[in-house]
Amino acid sequence: MVRVGRKRETGVSSNNTPERSPSWDDMRVLGIVARTGSLSRAATWLNVQRPAISKRIESLEQFFKIKLFERTAQGMELTVPGRRAAAGARRR
Repeated sequence: MVRVGRKRETGVSSNNTPERSPSWDDMRVLGIVARTGSLSRAATWLNVQRPAISKRIESLEQFFKIKLFERTAQGMELTVPGRRAAAGARRR
């Protein structure tokens, strides 16, 4: 199960919201969404609610300043930068 605890803060963004480094759990979520191709299936796999998965993906996209997934009618498809990030997550 993915922990949903207090997030580590690393600074303040331009809009005064805390920025944080991605956690291992964030990277695990990225890998599972990439494998399943679906936020809902990833949520079921991790036994959490779908919005928690969506929020983690959005957080990663904001941190890395890239779009990790294309949201299509068929599900979530990794972008080229998303493939690189997911490959990095698998190596850890």
